[in-house]
This record gives sequence, C-alpha cells and structure tokens, in this order.
Amino acid sequence: MNDAKIKWMLVQMYFLYYAATGVYQPYVSVYLQSGGLSGVEIGSVLGIVPVIGFLAPLLWGWTADRYNRNAAIMTILLCGAAASLIGFTLAHHLVYFVLSMGFLTLFISAFPSLLDSFTLSYLQRGSGQYGRFRLWGSIGYGIGGLIATALTLRLPLGSHLYYGRSNPGRGNGHHPEDRPGLPDPCGSTG
Repeated sequence: MNDAKIKWMLVQMYFLYYAATGVYQPYVSVYLQSGGLSGVEIGSVLGIVPVIGFLAPLLWGWTADRYNRNAAIMTILLCGAAASLIGFTLAHHLVYFVLSMGFLTLFISAFPSLLDSFTLSYLQRGSGQYGRFRLWGSIGYGIGGLIATALTLRLPLGSHLYYGRSNPGRGNGHHPEDRPGLPDPCGSTG
C-alpha cells in the first residue's frame, strides 16, 4: 500500500471511530432510560465501563504486540464492537444491557490505543505528524455529535429515543405533557 493510501486510511479511521463515539457517548444514558431502566440501573450498566475499559486495552495491546498483528486485532475489535452494538439494541432487561455494555467495552476500549500505536509506528518512517491524523478524530467527534443531535430532534426516532421506546404515549413520564415546564424538542403538540 502506498503512502497516500495509508494516510487516507488513517484519516478515515480516526474520523469514523470518533464520529461514532460522538453519536454514541452523549446518548447512551438516554437510550438506557428509554429502555425502561432506572437511574440506579443505568449507573450499574455504565459503571462496568471503567473496570473493563481499564483491563481490556492491556489484554488487546499485549495480544497485538505478542503476535505483531495490530491491524488484524483492530479488525477483530471493530467486528466485536459491531456485534455488541447489535446485542445492545436488542436488549430489554438489565442483565442483557450489562452484558452487552461489557462486551462493547471489551472490544471498543482498546481500539483508540491500537490505532494510535499503528499511526505512530507508521510515522516513525518520517511520513508526517501525529496531530494531523488525530485532528480528524476531533472533527469526526464534533460532526458525529451534531448529526446525532440533529437527527434526534428531527426524526421520529428522536421522539422514540427522547420519550421512551416502550410507551411513547402519555403517563410514562417521557411525554412533554407529563413534564410541565420543559420544552418539547421534537415540536409535537401532545
């Protein structure tokens, strides 16, 4: 693969990974709430992230270094994360949310470190500066967050996410008329 293709691949990987993070991260707790979880249950689901997120990069980094297969491990991580997200969207019970979040964290938490390692190894050959690649991650995060917010506020999916997926009608605490004084971000009239 020539130098220009590698640079373009790295730009895309930073942009897409952080764009996905910008979509997922701000809304995961809202999604869990729309799944019917209480605040304590949401805290339980999100509380496993730091524990697994501390250990998983060590495991995956060691594996990538041991077998010198950084790109292959990153592919495994992205495929595992995609499968975990599918499981996450199908979950309807606390245990399944916890398991899905655990597997998602197991796979996705090591990806940025391995991507940085891959990028820095590439740059040791004198092909550029790290900041020029990582900048695309920041741009991706901002654009991903803006797109997710715009979609959440404009599409029917947004009201589904914002007001609750199980019962978007009145009386569940998620409908605008159940929360006096709070604006309706989707502009529905009730």
